Amino acid sequence: MPSGSEQLTIMLPLHQAGRWQRVIEDNLAAMPAKARILISDATGVDGTLDQLERAHRHDPRVRFLRPAISPGWREHCNALLAEVETPLAAFMPQDDSIAPGHFEALVGVHNQRPDTAVSFGLVKAQNIETGGGAAMLERLPYRPGERPAWQEAVSAAFQWNPGIAFRGVVRMSLAQPIAPTDRDRFADLVWVFGMALHGHLVEVPAVTYLKRMHTTATHPDWDRFSEDERRFFLLNELIRQFPDRPQFVNCVGAAIWCESARRMPPPWQDQLRDW
Repeated sequence: MPSGSEQLTIMLPLHQAGRWQRVIEDNLAAMPAKARILISDATGVDGTLDQLERAHRHDPRVRFLRPAISPGWREHCNALLAEVETPLAAFMPQDDSIAPGHFEALVGVHNQRPDTAVSFGLVKAQNIETGGGAAMLERLPYRPGERPAWQEAVSAAFQWNPGIAFRGVVRMSLAQPIAPTDRDRFADLVWVFGMALHGHLVEVPAVTYLKRMHTTATHPDWDRFSEDERRFFLLNELIRQFPDRPQFVNCVGAAIWCESARRMPPPWQDQLRDW
């Protein structure tokens, strides 16, 4: 079990990570001295994990894992979540970058605000294949804590991209395994929504995270969610999170339906005005 100073586990799921070994090394150097770090490769198609294990075998923070699971990013992330024993955890994709102090700032928010479900920094995205500078992704469109968590969660799911917060620090008491979606598209978004129903998403402008965009990443071939898909998976997650609270599920479900209808073309919008 974690000691009193070990609050955070950082999870690095690897796949064909040789291209990013220098990035991974830099991120390890920027991670907190008291954190637990899980570095895992479920496919083993290259020797990156072996090289990292040789280089960091004396680092007391790090464990190296080779889970025998079905291939897929969601299954890999869930296998890592099952290994976490600390109250807080975070995913660190192999191809992105953080600066020193990043995780300390996000953990500090959880310590200051016990109602936080996920704390996350600003995210800049850079397409490393087309060149150019990094562009800031959209900011959280509301101030957390001014409304009940479920209302903010519904707003985030329709007015923002909760997948941005997937790169933050999550409170493990609220983190269930990531549920499947169609080809696991946007399962990260739905997972964050599920936690946000219980606690607030808190943006931390003091830290910035660099996301590298490229054609070999997990998500470039994800086509956009249709409104029917978004509504379906959000409602499924709502029911999964609150199986014994049917009245609450009905209330939040109605809000999801209303937000979904607002984004649809007529006649849905005409019917919504009639309500």
